[in-house]
Amino acid sequence: MSTNPSSPVLSSLLVATTFSCVKASVVTPWNQSWKLSDAFTQFVSNRESLLPGVQYKDFGVSLIGWDHAAGVWVNDRPMDTGATTAEQCRRIKAVYPEQHCAYYVNSIIAINSYKSVREKLDDPNYEGFFLKWKDGATWSPETCGGTGYRNVECKQMKSTDVHTPMCDYNDRTKCSKFYHDIWQTPRVPMANWQDNITNVEYNLNCLTGDSCDCGKNPCGEYLFDFRNSSMRDWFLNEYIMDVIDENNEGADGVLLDDYWSHQRPSEIATKSISDMGLSSDDTAEIEHQYRETKSRVNAQLAKKNAWLFPTYMSGSFAAGDGSSTEKCLTAMRNHCQPGKDNTLFSSVDISSSKTTFPYGPSIELAPLDADLDVAFFMTARGKYSWIGVGRVFGWVTGVNMRPTLSSLRGVMYPYLLKDYGEPLDVSCHESGQATGVFVRNWTKAVSTVDCNGPKPKGSIKML
Repeated sequence: MSTNPSSPVLSSLLVATTFSCVKASVVTPWNQSWKLSDAFTQFVSNRESLLPGVQYKDFGVSLIGWDHAAGVWVNDRPMDTGATTAEQCRRIKAVYPEQHCAYYVNSIIAINSYKSVREKLDDPNYEGFFLKWKDGATWSPETCGGTGYRNVECKQMKSTDVHTPMCDYNDRTKCSKFYHDIWQTPRVPMANWQDNITNVEYNLNCLTGDSCDCGKNPCGEYLFDFRNSSMRDWFLNEYIMDVIDENNEGADGVLLDDYWSHQRPSEIATKSISDMGLSSDDTAEIEHQYRETKSRVNAQLAKKNAWLFPTYMSGSFAAGDGSSTEKCLTAMRNHCQPGKDNTLFSSVDISSSKTTFPYGPSIELAPLDADLDVAFFMTARGKYSWIGVGRVFGWVTGVNMRPTLSSLRGVMYPYLLKDYGEPLDVSCHESGQATGVFVRNWTKAVSTVDCNGPKPKGSIKML
């Protein structure tokens, strides 16, 4: 769910990777295109407000983050993050109807700032949908605090105490029977469990009323119980489809974040398993059912001509595999095997040499080698491939998106304006015997990655 403040910032233009999280046999219902401009992707997390649709010019895919326009929805009573996401996609499609728009969905964390989650969490008929505190759980509110957004913890004064606040800071009568932590959740500035911090992370500052309004339960990160078959049906048929617009006037894709792995949930407080009183058999069953449910998501979305957009990206080719001759040769020989079709392949810009995380007004780009990264993408790409902008996982950090997008377009324009045609080769190939030069022939261009020399080089020659 986070943009991960601890992640390293790479000074380069593009990231590239194939995706094991989506099987290559799955074909997106989105129209396939070889145009580089159709593959140009951005992740939007403007935390101040919704943006005009015209600001999304030149992109083929827009991905809307969970914290997008937080300054708007966090002060609604009650909040509805999903409605704001849907509105941003509609604004984009109203101006650029051919552009795709995917919205953020958390696959394990039940975020009750979303109406679809809140309605179930607040309804006693659906209490089996969510994991609860351990039997007899208590807590000691006078011990709760912490300076970092992931460091809020309550001390265990007695054996029944849990390590996360069970009640709202501003309304101690608003408590929940369901397990939740309070990382990345709305809070009242100067009156919160995070040592009364004055500026809440991700612009999640509740400025109206005496407390944040996520419904009957405190704002928090709750957890779905995948052992419940009714919850799994709701998850697939309603939850992930919440803002999909089958008329193609809004969202037509989903970004699915977080996971159960090694019998624990990602990005949840480290003592969550003991605070819920779960056994190893419990967590093993939850993880098994989670994985089975997640495997069915793409098929559900396809029923409405939507798609599960690949979420996780790795490092830039120029900064990573393309940073040395040896690495370059290994990577290119892997991608350029005879007849290999890198069907699901993506690149994402994580360039940023100067940015104050997470409150910086903009990102200053520092592309390490745009020619190499774009040439690598064009040489190795498959039918369904994307090249884009952002930091970790494609997240665009900062409040003011305007200079960021302007800078990114400036970097990409020389490549986006050209028509490379369609590939004549199913895959790239090494030119000659062990030459270290890898080529892809297009109808109107030839893309090349040369791994030789002190530094690998990339080029695209127009015919």
